[in-house]
Amino acid sequence: MLGRVSDADLRLLRVFAAVVECGGFAAAQALLNVSESTISTHMHDLETRLGLRLCQRGRGGFRLTEDGEVVFRAASDLFGSLDRFQTKIATRKRQLNGPLVIGMPDNIITHPEFPLSAAIDRFYGRDNAVHITVEVLTPRDLERGVLEGKLHLAIAPRHQRVAGLRYDKLLAEINYFYCGRKHALFTQAGRKPSLEEIAGAGLISRGYLSNFDQRFFKDAPHHATVFSMEASALLILSGRFGGFLPSYYAQRWVASGEMRPLRPDILAYSPDFFIVTRKGSELSLAAKTFHGDLRAVAAEMKKGK
Repeated sequence: MLGRVSDADLRLLRVFAAVVECGGFAAAQALLNVSESTISTHMHDLETRLGLRLCQRGRGGFRLTEDGEVVFRAASDLFGSLDRFQTKIATRKRQLNGPLVIGMPDNIITHPEFPLSAAIDRFYGRDNAVHITVEVLTPRDLERGVLEGKLHLAIAPRHQRVAGLRYDKLLAEINYFYCGRKHALFTQAGRKPSLEEIAGAGLISRGYLSNFDQRFFKDAPHHATVFSMEASALLILSGRFGGFLPSYYAQRWVASGEMRPLRPDILAYSPDFFIVTRKGSELSLAAKTFHGDLRAVAAEMKKGK
């Protein structure tokens, strides 16, 4: 039976949490950077320490037992408490240390005013011992990651109002609707096709944004679904589909004649990007400092245009 929780116990619990979050032993190998047999040994050691069966695996896949679900929730609470303790102590000592986990969407690095790289440079210009992790996720997963405390902050568009999150505006972008050179509407630059005609020529849905293009196409059916800008660009370049892309991201293909925007007079929208943090949760000194660096750099870049 587990008595006093030791450092070794914490390590075993973190392995267990990683296995649960990844959905199995094999999937957790890359995250933990150890072999599946090592993970299996750690799990056996933890079950022995606790005197509980935590999971089952076999032909039916990985599954937590009832005891495993209880232990996972308790471990998550424990890790959250430890992180809050470290945050409070570091803040009191005014030290920049500990982890800093940041989330961002894919391909936004090509935005000419995206401040993340410059903000990281500014942040590490100070004396600190912060270990930074940058995760690229869908907007929905970015919001979920902040809500669950897995991300200290995220840069994301606000596609819905989430009550538990705070949004501080960072930058904007403009999206146009593009088709590829092989698309039937590409060569018809001399006329303006109707929205109904465009909708029937292969619409791309963003699986992580609900009804994001409904204002233009109402209830028209989509013919493909993507979860990243790269996948959307790939489908557009095939000539079989049309979809929205950020103008700065599509510029390379527009310049080479491989894409063009359709009806930019009406098929355009400008989503704002925000620094997303959790309401009612005190930011660590590192996260608070980095938040300030992001806003300061973004303001400087906008002013210097």
